[in-house]
Amino acid sequence: MRISVFIEDDLINATKELTKIENTQKLIQHAVNSRKEYEAFREFLKLGGTEPNMRLTPRRILIADD
Repeated sequence: MRISVFIEDDLINATKELTKIENTQKLIQHAVNSRKEYEAFREFLKLGGTEPNMRLTPRRILIADD
């Protein structure tokens, strides 16, 4: 998808320095993806504590042979 946006040069340059991403297109893609992951994580956190009576799933313990 092609899109045109106005972003201040100072903001882009400062972000490039922080992330070490020199390509502006990759920088914008990284920023959008990071925001998407952040929002998904916030939605995940909202689900916490909705099943107070849930039983824990037993886990297998792997023991290495000596």
